[in-house]
Amino acid sequence: MERITGNIDSREALVREVRAGSRVKYLHFWGHRPLPDGRIGASCLSQWWPAPFTVDGVTYGTAEHWMMAGKARLFADAEAE
Repeated sequence: MERITGNIDSREALVREVRAGSRVKYLHFWGHRPLPDGRIGASCLSQWWPAPFTVDGVTYGTAEHWMMAGKARLFADAEAE
């Protein structure tokens, strides 16, 4: 079984490789803190990684905060927003 370590650049490419029996190397990331030695690792891809940004005059501390505010707006929940 071939192990894929290069770039798979679309969902379709991933499905094709998996169906062909290739072993795909996934990038698992979680957490929202630098590595113990202070370097930035894959956890910077987390929705919870602190990277403040402003949209329409509202500043969000993380992408997760922005996404949850959007869900609250979708469901007309001003209190949760």
